[in-house]
Formats: sequence, structure tokens, C-alpha cells
Amino acid sequence: MDKEKTGLLIKSARLQKGYTQTELGDILGVSNKAISRWENGDSFPDVGILEDLSNCLDISIEKLVSGESSEDKEEALSELLRIVKIQARDSVRRKIDIISNIIILIIILIRFYFAFVSGKGYSWNFKYDIVFLVICNLILIGSTTRKSLVCEDKRDNQYRIISLITLLLFVVSVVIMIGAIYYLDLLAVYVAPENYGPLLSKILGSITLASIGLFEYEWYKLKHMKKVSASAVFVSVANVFLCISYREWMGSLVTYEDALQSIGVLSISIFIVLIITMVVMKYIQKYGNLD
Repeated sequence: MDKEKTGLLIKSARLQKGYTQTELGDILGVSNKAISRWENGDSFPDVGILEDLSNCLDISIEKLVSGESSEDKEEALSELLRIVKIQARDSVRRKIDIISNIIILIIILIRFYFAFVSGKGYSWNFKYDIVFLVICNLILIGSTTRKSLVCEDKRDNQYRIISLITLLLFVVSVVIMIGAIYYLDLLAVYVAPENYGPLLSKILGSITLASIGLFEYEWYKLKHMKKVSASAVFVSVANVFLCISYREWMGSLVTYEDALQSIGVLSISIFIVLIITMVVMKYIQKYGNLD
């Protein structure tokens, strides 16, 4: 099966018939984006609609399967059976990916609620957040280290922009907390002491929500478009737990020295987990085969 050859074949036949991608999609009962993915060689038509596609474009199923003229029906049948197995496997993977995404979101949203909404999370031990971060990372590693999900074009502008924004948010989170400690007296000139904590909490909450949004966007792009780095997904999740830990830490401050020590431990711990996770991911991608 050569998806690129089949894609070019579908595109050529569609143009000869005078169909737009939308019109062909309407005939087959799929979206124009699905047609676009076929023609670009990003995916293969579902086996269930091959007959309709064959009739619509006047192309034999054997030719659709092989991507070129073929008189060997036995070979075409063998290739078709292989495609069926691949699509069945991908279907299971998509379900697993959806479940994985839901589990990670539940963990993140529960922690966000207790840290920023309920106000009852101040007795929380940040070590539990490290555990949750590790759990989320393990789930992500299982999804992002398969060959089919590795980013294909790291020179893509969208890849660069999203990766830059993700990294920038992570850096901003650390800088804000360090600045909040070292320049406390200066900030007191512009912000009343009683408003300092709530303001910082709102800023951290906003960054957390932005990181959650980026994580979902990056996850979608990684699964469907392959235009974003898997590393950006890990950084977004790490930043979520970094901000949550900072917020919980704010409710347990005792002295200035405690603040400096705690902020260092929090930041370094999450950074170490992030680095270890990405090293493991790269190692599995290079030496492992999860397909």
C-alpha cells in the first residue's frame, strides 16, 4: 500500500470527473478534510467505502489499493486484507487515545479545581502533583512514541510558533514566581498587600488554563496533522502542574527563606521530571518499536 500513490490517483480521477473535494465528500458521506488527507497521502480511505469510491471515480478497487495499475488480483486482495488489519488496529488506538486524553484531563481539571476554585487545597503536598505529573507523562509516552505519531516536519511554521508559545509560558511561570519573591517590596508599591495573593493566583490560573488549552490543541495536531512536536505536549502538561504547585505553595508560606527554598524545590523537581520524560520518549522512539 502506497498512500501517496493512491492519493495522487484519487486526486487525478476526481479532477477528471470535475468534482471538488466537498462534492466528492458529500457523495461518499465523508468530510472534505478526509478527501484532502487521502489526496495528500496522510491517510487511506476506509475499506468500507472503497467500493463506492471505486464506482464514483471509475477506478478499480485493485488500482485504488495498489495506487497503480495491477492485474494481480490475488496480490491486491492480500494488500486489502493488510489494510483492513491496519485500520482495525488504528481504530483501537484512536479509542485508547481518547480514553487517555480523558484520564489526563480529569486529573488536571480536578487539581485545577482544588487549587484555584475551591480554595481547599492548601494542605496538599506537592509530591502528589509530581506523582500525577509522572502518571500523565507515562500515558502520553504510550501515545506519542509510536512511529506513526512522530512529527514529520519540524520546519513547519506552525510547529515553531506553537513550540515557542508553549516554552514561553513555562518560562513565564517560573519568572513570575521568582520575581514575586525577589521584588516583593517593589510590587507592594503598586499592589496593596491584601490584593497581592489574589492577583498572583489569577495570573497563575490564567497561565494554567492557557497551558491546558495548548495541551488539547497540541494533542489534536499531533494525532491528526503531525505539525507539532511531541515535546510541546509534555511541556504544556508540566507547566499545568508547575502553576498548580505554585498556587498551593502560596497558601503555605511561612518565611522569606522558606519561600526561596520551596520555589526552588518545586521548579527543579518538575523540570527534572520533564527532562527525564523527554529523554525516555526519545530513547523509545529511537530504539523501541511500539507498532
